Amino acid sequence: MYGTIEINGRFLIEQRDSIAASPIDLGKLHSEIAHELQAYITGIVHDPDIAGELVQDAFARLVERPAPSDLRSAKAWAYRVAHNVAIDWCRSKRRERKHVGQAWWLRPRETEDEGIDCLLKAEQKVRIRQAIDRLPAEQRFVVERRIFQGRKFAVIAEELGVPLGTVLTRMRLAMVKLSRSLSDEKNP
Repeated sequence: MYGTIEINGRFLIEQRDSIAASPIDLGKLHSEIAHELQAYITGIVHDPDIAGELVQDAFARLVERPAPSDLRSAKAWAYRVAHNVAIDWCRSKRRERKHVGQAWWLRPRETEDEGIDCLLKAEQKVRIRQAIDRLPAEQRFVVERRIFQGRKFAVIAEELGVPLGTVLTRMRLAMVKLSRSLSDEKNP
């Protein structure tokens, strides 16, 4: 069984039911690994400021919960607790984004530039579709199955009854023709 005690303003975790009680000095543990923990958590949350706060939360949990009696295990325990704190934070942010995304009245209104971008994308889609329609039938078949239906090249080859290399060549030739066609339209 473990307990947390404070001696001279320092929090110690001690193992109460052991013959040789060996307290872990959380201040010492914090000074040794806080920077490493912050770097580790920054890799998870991608924000060093939030990572610093989460390190403090992790050490607050370490004060509340029992820790192993030796320093090596205490470091591993601190990493585990810090990891859990970071994952909890990520999950809460994901839930928050989900709820905000569903609240249509909180979404910003489209600006004029966004409306123009939307129109340009629609025009671009029409040009791409027209360029695909101009492809030879064999190449168009492969492009449509691969891009629009998400089929694998091996499945398309089986469907057509041709070797895989033939399907790959048709796709490559189609991409070259599409690229040329779309760049010619852009720069007449």
